[in-house]
Amino acid sequence: ADLTGLFVLGSKFSHSCAPNCSWSFGEDGCLEYRAVRPIAPGDLLTFSYVGNGMNLLVSTLERRRRLGSLWFVCRCSRCLGPDLARQMRCPGCGAPRCLPC
Repeated sequence: ADLTGLFVLGSKFSHSCAPNCSWSFGEDGCLEYRAVRPIAPGDLLTFSYVGNGMNLLVSTLERRRRLGSLWFVCRCSRCLGPDLARQMRCPGCGAPRCLPC
């Protein structure tokens, strides 16, 4: 079923490619937010605008492509730092920077 919603609380969250929160729909259809790591008082609440979970496995280039489709440029610490996904070895051939070959 195609559903549409207006999520007032969710609109207050900031984007990060290294988010401190995730979201999911509960059994009652309500949007639920959960902390995925410790959050200090005063920290911004963040989740990824382009994926929940898989966003952690893709390269910086792929995240930029996805965010670009939303007319959004990310300046989070993960996008400004080294591309950690490209430091993984390919499970198929073992070569570095081959994700996947």
